[in-house]
Amino acid sequence: LDPASQAGRELRHFLDSNADQPGGQMRKGDYFLARNDPQTALLHFQKAVAWDPYSPPFHQQLAVALSTLNRPREAVAALREACRLNPSDADSRYQLGLACNEAGDLDQARTELEKAVQLNPRHAAAWYNLGLAQNASGQTEVAIGSLLRGESAEPRDARIPYARATILARLGQGKAAA
Repeated sequence: LDPASQAGRELRHFLDSNADQPGGQMRKGDYFLARNDPQTALLHFQKAVAWDPYSPPFHQQLAVALSTLNRPREAVAALREACRLNPSDADSRYQLGLACNEAGDLDQARTELEKAVQLNPRHAAAWYNLGLAQNASGQTEVAIGSLLRGESAEPRDARIPYARATILARLGQGKAAA
């Protein structure tokens, strides 16, 4: 959307009109993140969190901006807070697992991804990433099982059987990989 167009001006007016509320700050952050301006987005997400520190989505979006700015440890902290605020949210756990991996903590990433699939056994992306993490840790058989669970949860996601086939091929199981 061209910000100089009529629709772009109306959108910016709408965003500015609602910027006095935490949700409005989050929408402004989303706008700037979508426009590839993570530094400005970060400022809006920080303001949303400061105004309403009890809303997990604000912490999640803050983590996205931090991750985009290559600040993975801070992203992990923001996602830990989102998980603390809503411990039954599988997606927050999933995002935390990804952030831990990005921060270089594969063991913690695996732990968080395991929690995500316990909370939501149909979370295909969590199964996929858990399988990758398990394989990276040398747990190939367990990884194959996790990838199979991911395939079952989302049979249309081609990445999952591809990852499983890659592992099987590396194990010398060409027929199974095919």
